[in-house]
Amino acid sequence: TGGLDVEGIFRVPGSAKGIEAFRDHLEAGNSIERFKADEYPDQIARLNILGGVLKLYLRELPLPLVPYECYQPLVDLSKKKGDTLPVNFGKQAFEIIRARQEAAAVSEGGKGQDALRCLMFVLGFLFKFKKSSGATKMDAKNLAIVFAPNLLQAPSSTSPLVEAQQMKDCISVVEHLIMFFDRFPVPYDFDYSRVV
Repeated sequence: TGGLDVEGIFRVPGSAKGIEAFRDHLEAGNSIERFKADEYPDQIARLNILGGVLKLYLRELPLPLVPYECYQPLVDLSKKKGDTLPVNFGKQAFEIIRARQEAAAVSEGGKGQDALRCLMFVLGFLFKFKKSSGATKMDAKNLAIVFAPNLLQAPSSTSPLVEAQQMKDCISVVEHLIMFFDRFPVPYDFDYSRVV
C-alpha cells in the first residue's frame, strides 16, 4: 500500500528496536526491500518503522533541510501572516527558503541546490499523504505537527523556552509548505512528476 491508506501513518511510532535495526540495515548499504520482513511480518508495523527512520534521518542531518538562517524569518512571517491568503503564505515561506538555498548554491558550490531538491522531495512525499488524508487522517496540519520539529529546527542559540513558544508558528509554516507544495515554482531541474 505504501502507507497511503494507513490511518495515523507517521503519527504512530514504530518499534524503537525495529527503527534501530532498520537504520543499521540501511547504513550497511542494504535496500529497503531486503529489510528483515520475516522479523517484522506485519506490513503496518514495517511502515511505522520506516516512518520512524525517516523522521530520525531528518532530525540527525548535520544541517537541517530548512537552513537555520531561515528559522526566525519564517517564524516572523507566520506571526504576521494575518489575512494573507494561505497559498500566498506558503509561497512566501518557500521563497525565504529558496532564496537562502540559492545563495548557498553560489557560495558553497551547489550544496544549497542539493538541499533544496531534497526538501522538495520530502515535501512532495508528504503532499502525497496529504492528498490521502481521508484514509490516513493525516492532513497537512497533522503531518506538520509530526515533521516540523525535524524540518524547521531552531539554531542552537535559541532558548528551549522560546523554541517551545514558537513551535505553533513552525507547524504553521510546514503545514503550508506541504499544503501548497504543488503551487511553488519549480527550482532548478526538480521533477514534480516524481513525487506528486
